[in-house]
Amino acid sequence: MRNILVAVYFGICVFTILFFWLFTGGSDAFGFSLLFLWILIPVTTLAISFLIGRYDCWGKKNWISPLVFGALYMLCEYSTFSLANMLAFCKFNLPDFGMLVVGAIISVIGLAGGSLLRRK
Repeated sequence: MRNILVAVYFGICVFTILFFWLFTGGSDAFGFSLLFLWILIPVTTLAISFLIGRYDCWGKKNWISPLVFGALYMLCEYSTFSLANMLAFCKFNLPDFGMLVVGAIISVIGLAGGSLLRRK
């Protein structure tokens, strides 16, 4: 089950990146950001983290997953908007590590909820 959960999350991240590069234009930025980066990825992070906590997929190592989910959340934004900006202006931007924190917090909430439900 744990491999399926990781594969689903990774697949959604890849889908998000491909969708950005293949199907969006300049006028789609707000809609893409709202739908993918502020709804789909956070809800998926919360749900998969909840399931990891609920079924105790890795035992005490469950609490490493917020770092992974946070990093993937940050990389989704970095490989879409930041990369497009870097290509357009021929400059290098560092990743926004605040996105890592946001993704990790969402994941911790899901893990905590799943762990609490498992213990009841």
